[in-house]
Amino acid sequence: MNSRGSILKPLTGLLWVSLVGPSCFVIERFAYNVLSIGVPYHHAPTMFLWLLLLPWVGYWFVLVRSTWLSSRRRVVRVGISGVVALLLAVGFFYASVMVFWTVANSRGVQFW
Repeated sequence: MNSRGSILKPLTGLLWVSLVGPSCFVIERFAYNVLSIGVPYHHAPTMFLWLLLLPWVGYWFVLVRSTWLSSRRRVVRVGISGVVALLLAVGFFYASVMVFWTVANSRGVQFW
């Protein structure tokens, strides 16, 4: 049971980070386009903030606090967690953009 909990807790954290980024992105776009709050998306690169930077920091935070690499030195754990978090964030960014692009094209709206 303990090993199952040590696996599920970080995975749950990664899932929450994966849900928060696109949610913030969609809320920001909705707020500007519907409520006229904020700035036009082509004036500020917030897509990179919500879909790349936030997941990278979130993934790193979850991975560095997990018990997966607890037997390693702190420097090694932080470095490996940073590299893995960056790879996850880049993959997540491309997957998110493809999902949003597909939805935008199917609805006939301008995505960029």
